Amino acid sequence: MALEVKFSSCDKNCKLFQISDLTGDYDPVTNPGGWNNGTSGPLLADVVTDELEITFPDGHAVTVILKDVALPFPNIDEHLVKNVYNTDLGINTKFPNGIYKFKRAVTGTNSVTATAFTAEAKLDYFIDCQAWCCVKRMAAKIPKNLDPCCTTNAQKKAFDKAFGKLTAAEEAFRCGDYNGAKLLLSQVEAICISTGCSNC
Repeated sequence: MALEVKFSSCDKNCKLFQISDLTGDYDPVTNPGGWNNGTSGPLLADVVTDELEITFPDGHAVTVILKDVALPFPNIDEHLVKNVYNTDLGINTKFPNGIYKFKRAVTGTNSVTATAFTAEAKLDYFIDCQAWCCVKRMAAKIPKNLDPCCTTNAQKKAFDKAFGKLTAAEEAFRCGDYNGAKLLLSQVEAICISTGCSNC
């Protein structure tokens, strides 16, 4: 079976993506697309390039090199992570809210079969930590002595609305409704601007 590269990403403080190689070691039953198939390859040592293209919510894309001999990356240990910082992607701020598209491409020459190989994997990722920062700021504006049953306070109304929409945006993304997630996120961002809480 051909190589099937797999990977995951998590973000830390909206300024760092941690990329893990989930391809794993070859096993004829449980992981036939893994690394180091002694019969048909390829081996980890056969990798020439391992790159990750990250497309931002606004449509622009940046490619970063994942191949790292010292770490190493690629690898068969999913706990070894390759750090991709915001500065590696050309920004000095937190990652903007929205849906990011990741595309990993691995190339090399298979030493077992003496042929070139290419393997790709894709992943979509939802970032909303700036929106959550705004929602927390809204919560801080709610008067501390406010009656919990009160529904007329403007700050509480804004918070409740933004919190509900942001939670719904995350659920929409998880369920594959990307358009719904984008719409809800844009509505949260509009609330953030109108309340003066968007400067996170």
